[in-house]
Amino acid sequence: IPTIGVGGASSAHDVLKFLAAGADAVQLGTVLFADPGAPKRILAELNEYLDAHDLADLKALRESWKERP
Repeated sequence: IPTIGVGGASSAHDVLKFLAAGADAVQLGTVLFADPGAPKRILAELNEYLDAHDLADLKALRESWKERP
C-alpha cells in the first residue's frame, strides 16, 4: 500500500525524513500559505542533495539506503 508523508514538511530535509521513514510521496500543505514557491524551492533543494551525493534520482537514493548495513 503506498504511503504519503503528511504534516510539517517545509524543506528538502523534511521530505527526506519522510522518504527515509518509507513514504512514497510527501504532501505539502500549510507551508504553501507562507511560501507559495515552496514546491519549486524544495525540488531545487532535493536536486542539490542528490547532486551532492552523486545520485541520479530518488530511486537511486532509496537504493542507497537499502545498501547500508
